[in-house]
Amino acid sequence: MRGGKRTRSQKRGDKPERQNSPEMEDAQSFVSSVSSQQDSADTMRSVLQEIRDFRAEHKVDLNKLKEEIKGDMISELEDMKQEMYQKLSANSALTQAHETRLEEAEKQIDEVETVNMAMSDALIKSMKQQRAMQGKLVDLEG
Repeated sequence: MRGGKRTRSQKRGDKPERQNSPEMEDAQSFVSSVSSQQDSADTMRSVLQEIRDFRAEHKVDLNKLKEEIKGDMISELEDMKQEMYQKLSANSALTQAHETRLEEAEKQIDEVETVNMAMSDALIKSMKQQRAMQGKLVDLEG
């Protein structure tokens, strides 16, 4: 419709639609790609910044938690150490008491053995004397 009637869009002064050339489409595609890459880069920067902020916020909390746990563990170890010293002390006292009783028992056993030896010697001597007297008595009767 080159020379004929004008369409409404042409009458109003609207520009007729142009078809894009392949170079123009490539350029638009490139601009769109660059824009998309820029958006992706901005998003990545934003995410990285949020991660840094998160780490910074939670680093303090984690350090506090670490210190609390460390303090609790040290306290527990000190308590265990005290308890072990008390038990060791009690066992040491008990061992000392057993050692004293054992020494007393050994003394008593030594005394009993000494008395037993003396009694055995006296009994043997007494039996020898009795045999000798019996022998004399038999001789006198006989």
